[in-house]
Amino acid sequence: MDADRITVSRADAQRLAVTLLRRAGVPREDAETTAESLLLAEMSGMPSHGLMRLKPTLERLGTGEINPRPDIRCERTAANILRYDADGALGQVAGTRAMRECIAAALQEGSAFAAVRRAFHFGAIGFYTGMAADKGLLAFMCTNSSPQMAPWGGMDKALGTNPFALAFPAGDGSFSLDISTAAAARGKIRLAAREGREIPAGWAMDENGRDTTDAGAAMRGTVLPMAGHKGYGMAMAVDYLSAALTGADFSYEASNMFEGSGQANTGCFMAVLDPDRFAPKETRERRVKRWLDRIRSSRPRPGCDSVRVPGDTRNRLKAHPPRKITLLRDTWEEVLELEQSARPMEE
Repeated sequence: MDADRITVSRADAQRLAVTLLRRAGVPREDAETTAESLLLAEMSGMPSHGLMRLKPTLERLGTGEINPRPDIRCERTAANILRYDADGALGQVAGTRAMRECIAAALQEGSAFAAVRRAFHFGAIGFYTGMAADKGLLAFMCTNSSPQMAPWGGMDKALGTNPFALAFPAGDGSFSLDISTAAAARGKIRLAAREGREIPAGWAMDENGRDTTDAGAAMRGTVLPMAGHKGYGMAMAVDYLSAALTGADFSYEASNMFEGSGQANTGCFMAVLDPDRFAPKETRERRVKRWLDRIRSSRPRPGCDSVRVPGDTRNRLKAHPPRKITLLRDTWEEVLELEQSARPMEE
């Protein structure tokens, strides 16, 4: 076992995360939802969106920048168009409510769209689109973030890493794509700096606009967009959907969850469609299965064991939930320290 990693009980990790959030004033159901999101990110190989986010979340709860008991309000501008004021809620809380209500509307109307403003960080957003895919629906979601990425040809922080996710039912599971429009999520660079590792070329540039593989220099500089001008354009599109349509901050206006001040005003946009309204279910599912089987049967290149489809990891975790999870040792020790220093829970 890698000395930098530790295997712990999934139930223990869930219990500790819920306990810490509860001590910070978060109601049990909301704490459980948030903890579930963080642990799914850990198990899916995204520790940058896992339990390492717990400490800054608790700090923001402590300063009032996150509202632990928000009055989330929904305005319906049409039967299938919903606008939410999250009242400073945890992103996982606001996002879960919005997605659940989008799912209900899409099943009724065939499609649904939601815009959310005044929320905190939403975490790994495949968490939400997967909810819809599990109900037989297709879902898209995007969210912006604080300025961490330079525009194509520039060197100033002007855009967030602005991820988007898309999921749809596929055979016995679902296709699930969750990616950043940056060459790499800033959380991955933060993680590399924390571990003293270099980052791949093309991920970031330093504060002088030079490409760098030094994670520390990258943290002082800016993240680069994925695929050059293509990722840059996609990041701007996500910013529009997440801010212009919602009333949330654009990336250049937004605060950083690790260093922010004032109540967060992060936004997200989601769309949910019922694929049965477009193509007969039986025929569609048969064609999708044949398509995915063809993709997976592709000859693997040297150094790769097999070809996988986005969502295969999520499907495996859902079919066989692990009793134990492997975390960065520093992250787990930080969680244990938080438990020791947290104030007693108020009932």
